Amino acid sequence: MTFRLVTTSLVPQAHFPFQVGLPTVSSLPPRSRGVIQLPHAKVIMLRRAPDGDTLGVDFRSTGLFGTRVKNTCRYLNMDTRESHFEDKGQLGADEQTDANLLGIGARNVRWSSGRGEILSFEPRDLSVRVLTNGKGNYGRVLGMPIRHDADIEGLITGDQVDWHDPHFVKLIEATVNYDMVRAGQANATFYKGVSPVEIVMFLSASHYAKEQKLGIWADGQDHTYTGFYVHTLDDLLGESSKIHPVIFRRMISYMQRHGTFSDKAFINSLSEHPDKLQRIKDDYMGAHPDTVRGMEVEDVFDGKEYFLHDLFEIEKASNGRPGFIVRITESLDRYVRW
Repeated sequence: MTFRLVTTSLVPQAHFPFQVGLPTVSSLPPRSRGVIQLPHAKVIMLRRAPDGDTLGVDFRSTGLFGTRVKNTCRYLNMDTRESHFEDKGQLGADEQTDANLLGIGARNVRWSSGRGEILSFEPRDLSVRVLTNGKGNYGRVLGMPIRHDADIEGLITGDQVDWHDPHFVKLIEATVNYDMVRAGQANATFYKGVSPVEIVMFLSASHYAKEQKLGIWADGQDHTYTGFYVHTLDDLLGESSKIHPVIFRRMISYMQRHGTFSDKAFINSLSEHPDKLQRIKDDYMGAHPDTVRGMEVEDVFDGKEYFLHDLFEIEKASNGRPGFIVRITESLDRYVRW
C-alpha cells in the first residue's frame, strides 16, 4: 500500500450530503500504493462548514486526482459525530470539529449563528499536507492531514513513502487523525484498504483515550455499549445521539424511512444490505507496529466473516416506555468494514 503526502490549501466545505456508504478506495493517485508527494496549492475556508472528519481541500489544483475529484478530504482511520443533520447533529460533534480545526492550525474561527458556516479565521493563507492513498466512493480524497505543528522533516525521502517504511509510524503520529483518536475526539474506525501498521497504531491511540477517559470516553459521554433509548427520530437528536457515528447513521437512515423504531424491522433492514466485517485477532489489539510491518492486512484477521447487525442487542424499554434500549455488544474498533 502506498500513500501520497499532498501539501495543498484548504477549501472549506459545504454541508455534505448525509452518506451511509463506506469510504473504501475506488481510485488511487497515478502511482503505486504507498506514495507520498508534496505539491502546493492555495487555501480558502470561508462560507463553508467543516466537521470533525472531513475538510475542504483544493485537491484539483494539485493535478494528482483528475478533474472529477471533490475538493474534500475524508479522514482515514477515524470517525466523528455528525454535525450537519437536522440542523442539530450529534451531541459532542461541535467539540470534535473544533479539535479538527485546531489540529490543522485554524485560529480565531468565527461561525455564523448555529455554526452553519465559517465567517472568518486565521491565518488566511492556511495550508495543509495530507497523507493519502487515493479517492473514495464519493470522489473525496481519503487521507490523514499532518498537524500544523508537526515536524516531519527527515521522515520522507523524495516524495514517496510505503507503509512498510519505519518512518511511516512517525508520520501517522504526526497526523490530525491520530491525535484526535488519542485525545478521545474521534472513534478509531477502519475500512478496506487499511494497513496493519495503521490498525495497531490507531488501536493503541484509542486504547489510551479509553484508559484515560478522554473526550467521548469520559463517563456518560458515549452510550454505544451501555445502551441508548430510541422510539422516534427525536430520541436520536438528544442524549441518545451520543453514540458511535456508524451506528447513528444506520439508525437515522432507518428512522427517516419508518418514523418509529421496531427491533425486528431494523435488523431486517440491516440484513438486506449487510455491513461485512473482518475481526482483528486478539494478538494484535495491543501489538507494536514493528510486529506487523512485514504482514499483509489479512494476516491480522481471524479469518471469519462477520456482520454489523449481529453486534446489536435490542430489548424492550422498561417503565412503560414505548421504545427500545439498543446497545452494541463489542467494541467496533476491533473490526474492519469490508
